[in-house]
This record gives sequence, C-alpha cells and structure tokens, in this order.
Amino acid sequence: MQQVEHLHLQHVVQTVCVLEGVILRSFGPDGGQVLFTRDTGQLMLSRSGKHILTSLQLDHPLARTVVECVWKHSAVTGDGSKTFILLLASLLRGIQTAASKGSIASARHTAEELLAFGLDELVEVIRVGVVPHAAALSLESGWERRDPEAPPHSDAHADACPVRRLLATFFYTRLGRTHSQLVSRLTRDLISLWSRPADPPSLPLRFVERNFAALHTPVCGFPAGGSRLVEGQVIHRDFATWPRPPQPAARPIRAVALVGAGGSLQPSVRSDGAVLRVGGPGGVPGAEVDPEGGVLKYSAWAEGALAGAMGGLRGLGVTLLLSAGKQSEAALAAARRAGVSVVECVDEEELALFAQLSGARPAAECGRVGREHVAQLTFCKPIVLGAHRYVHVAFPAARPHSLVLCGAGEGQVEQGARAVRDALRMLLAMWEPWQRATGDEHDASRRASSRPRTPRRPCAETGSDGDAPSREGALDSRGVLPAGGEFEFLLHRALIGRGQARPAAAAPGGESGVPALCQLLADALLSVPRHIYSQGPRHFLQAQRLSLVRSAALCSGLQRGGSGSGGDGGGGGGLRVSLAAGEQSRGASDAGLESVFCKYQLILAVLQCLCSVLRADTVLHVRKTSRASPQHAGDDDDDDDER
Repeated sequence: MQQVEHLHLQHVVQTVCVLEGVILRSFGPDGGQVLFTRDTGQLMLSRSGKHILTSLQLDHPLARTVVECVWKHSAVTGDGSKTFILLLASLLRGIQTAASKGSIASARHTAEELLAFGLDELVEVIRVGVVPHAAALSLESGWERRDPEAPPHSDAHADACPVRRLLATFFYTRLGRTHSQLVSRLTRDLISLWSRPADPPSLPLRFVERNFAALHTPVCGFPAGGSRLVEGQVIHRDFATWPRPPQPAARPIRAVALVGAGGSLQPSVRSDGAVLRVGGPGGVPGAEVDPEGGVLKYSAWAEGALAGAMGGLRGLGVTLLLSAGKQSEAALAAARRAGVSVVECVDEEELALFAQLSGARPAAECGRVGREHVAQLTFCKPIVLGAHRYVHVAFPAARPHSLVLCGAGEGQVEQGARAVRDALRMLLAMWEPWQRATGDEHDASRRASSRPRTPRRPCAETGSDGDAPSREGALDSRGVLPAGGEFEFLLHRALIGRGQARPAAAAPGGESGVPALCQLLADALLSVPRHIYSQGPRHFLQAQRLSLVRSAALCSGLQRGGSGSGGDGGGGGGLRVSLAAGEQSRGASDAGLESVFCKYQLILAVLQCLCSVLRADTVLHVRKTSRASPQHAGDDDDDDDER
C-alpha cells in the first residue's frame, strides 16, 4: 500500500538545512576536506561542493531535487555549489519566519514573487549598485603568449595578473592554499599556449574544456608540485610494438589513425557452405580457401595478407599505427617485421584529438589508406609518468601542450582534474555571453547602418525593439570584484536602497511588496560573508566596514584613472585601490577576484530552485517492482524509492 506524506514548510527547511550542515564543513577559507567512505571501502577526500552533494546517498526526493538543481547550475558555471545551498537555506528560513503559521502556500507565493523580481528587476539593481564598483577583465591580456621553454613567472608577476588571481580564488576554495597558486598558473599557461591571436577569446577555452579528458594525465604517488605542462599530445596507451626503425634527423615521422571496427588487422573468416571466404585485413581483397587445404594453407595466406597490408603502409612511409581496436599476435608480428610501431586500444577521444591536431583524416580500413590519412609528426617516443608508460607525440604545424596532474593519491588527482575543468566552465560562463553580446551589437549596428534612420527615444536599456539588448546584456559578464563577500555587501546595500525607493504597498493580488522582497533577499545574501568570517562577529563587521571604505576608494580611483567597467581590462587603477584599502586587514582572500555575472546567475538559479522545492505538496512512497528496464536496472540498488 502506498504511503502518502504531506509536506509542510518545516519539512522543506529541515531537509535543506541538513544539506547546509554537510557543505559548511568545507565552506570558506578555513573549510576543510570532507571524507567519504565508499561501499568498496575506498576513501574519498573532497572540498568541491558539487562532488560532495552528488556523492551523498539521499533518500528524500526534495533533497534529490535540490542536488539536481545544484548539479545543473555547476555544470554551466563550474562553481557556486556551496554558496547555492547557503542562500537557499537562508531564504527558506526567512520565508518560514514571514509566512503565516508556516503555510507552504504562502511560502510558495513569496518564492514566486522573488523569482519574478529576480527575472525582472535584479539585473537593474546589480547594474546600478554593483557594476560601477567592478572592473572588466580582458581575456586577451590574460592569455598573453609566452615561450613554453622560458622559466615560470615569479610570484610577483603572478599576483599582478588578474586572470591568475581569478583562478587562484577559484582553486583556493577547491584545493586549499597550498596548491591553488600552482594549479592556477598551470591552467592559465595551458589555455594561453592553446590560444592564437586571430581566435576569439573563448575558442581556446571551449576547445580545452571539450578535450580535457584527452589533454590531461593523472599521476598518483607523486607530490602535487610535480604537476607540469608537456609539449605535444600524450596518448594514454603503451606501444604494443616499438621496433624503433632508424629515422633520418630531417625526415618527419608519419602516422595513421585507425578508428572503428575496420581498425583490426586480422583477416576475417566466415563459412559459406563448403568454402571459407576470407576477408583481408581492413579492406584488403580476400580469397576463398578450401577447408580441406588445412590450417597451414590458411595461415600462409593470412600471413601474406598481413604482410601486404603492412607493405602498403610502408609504401606511404608510415612508421606509426594508432588503432582503436585490439590487434592479434600475428598482426603485431607482421608490424614488427615491417618496422611499424603499433599502439592499440587507443581511446576514440584521443584519436579524434590526434586527427584534429595533425590535420589528417582517420582511416576506417587499413587496406584503404591514402595520403590524406597520413599525419606528420616531429617525434614519437615513450614517456614515463608515474608508474605508467605512455606514447608521446608532437606535431610540426601546431605546438599543443598537455597537462600532467600529480597527487599523493587517486582522490587528490581526481579532485584537481575536476577543479581545472570547472574553472574552464567558469571562464566560459564569463566570456561567452560577452562575445555574444558584442557580436549582436555589431550585427545590430550593421543592420541599422543599412536602413533609414528613425527617431528613437534616448534611453532604453531594454525594450521590445529587436536591436535592444537583453536584460543580461545590461551586465558586462567580464566584471570582477574582490573576493571575500564584496559582491554580497554591495548587493545587500543596493537591495535595501531599492526597497526604500519603492512604495511599501503590496503587489496586485499578492501578499508581499518590493520592499519586503528586497529585505528578504538582502538578509539572505549576508549569510555568505557571515560564514566566510565565522571566526567571530568582529571579523564580519570589520569586513562590512572595509567594504564601504573600498567602495569609496574605488570610485575615487575610477574617476582619477578613467577605467570603468569597460576600462583597461586588466584590473584598472580603481580595482588596485580597492584591493590596497583592505589587503592588510583582511588576509589572503583579498588578493583574489570573483565574477559578478556568475554571482548573478547563481542567485537566479537559487530562486528557481526555491520555487521548485516549494511547489511540492505530497510525497508518495512507492515500492519498486522487479520489472526494471535493462537500461535503468543498475541506476539504483535500493529496494525502496520515493517519487
């Protein structure tokens, strides 16, 4: 019999507060690692909010809904999981206090009003109250080209780079103080080495993010300080055969990548009555073999077919064969005699990246290899990373680099890899909207110049005109502020000012007016810096007071230096004044930066999740049947489930 559970507001608050208690262990500059023990007995350490939440075995459907919202938001922006839970819990507590008799219907109405306010007015509040205090980063200056053979930058130069400071703040919350500077430098150098002057700023970010699995190599059992960049591509397989044929110094190495089922060099055999029809390796013409001729006759023919296939490769000058499939011993022996090195069972993603970097097309059949399938390499050699030996190749037309991440254990290496990939997503969330907005503005100006001009009203931030920017377009997504609660302090004051400027009358048909909504959201925002400076109330009040000092110093510096939100892009004079006003009093977190646009996206995601969890009225506890579909049979090992 189905069990029915009617939800009350108190149940929702308690569920989210349990998640809040979990992530608070790793929140803030003094947060630690969370230790998990898997069913296999393996230990897992992590400071990533998304990883911690998704690793929990949650039974309640509301908790699963919240974690799913967090996962979707982090998959786009790469960050904000812990702040997401803090804001959601604080908003729910505020709504519970304001709701009449804990009514979930009243709480639902307030949540819907908050979401409407966030979609309609929040961007304007941020534009007026926060953006003037921010500085815009220039991705082009952040990815300045450098010689990969040159020694690494000094710490003083690292601190002067705003992009490095943005990345250092991100990694500080994920990896701690010890490794944040190292990983931020490696991430910045990796992207800069993949960028080209003619490409748009987000192109190298998107390329590295999509191919990150093939562009990084985890190495366990070594200190994290051994992490580095290596030129070329590291293929995560060892040589099956490596005869090391002599190569002239000036002659490039030629390679072919075999993908799909045609990558096997072994002849195929099928029975057709009394005749065995033998297909050649990878498309080589086959033959009919009489079964009475015996195994020796077939073996001789197969050996000749393999030798013919290898001869065709050698005729094209190919000395390296990368194969997606597993090769037989006979095929490897034929390759060894022909002087062809073979790397088998290569991942499809690595083969696709190899083809993209070399400019050669992957071959589907070994017997149909043409010159368009032959790639030129500057070198091909083994490389030992940790306890494994891999294949290391480099290309003459491009100078790609791969990231080697070292760590004491598997969990530490995986944590570093996830942090780098999330940092790439965070940077993409900052620069892709700006590129779309600037591209739309350029298209709009071209369309406007090609048609007669008509008088327009002088103001209009948003409107129904197709050329007008969207609400998000009013924000420069490249804007950054000093880390450590600066955004929350500024937006808190801006919301209080907006509420005081609006009438206190309730909205039509509603229960809450704009002042009440602004006060509710402003109070929730302060929960973030309160947890950051949780050492004592004095630290929080001092940080709030210094925020006012930095705001005044920043405005003064912007007026003198003339670098506004669209300034020099490298963190202009106003931003330096802002940081200098508080660095001596607030600690290491002041040297970092955080994105205004990602914070705005975070608040919208929290408000949408708030509406989702408060729309539920009833939970049905359903006993799962044993007739599970094959594709979902392994999704959940529990016997009971809640829908």
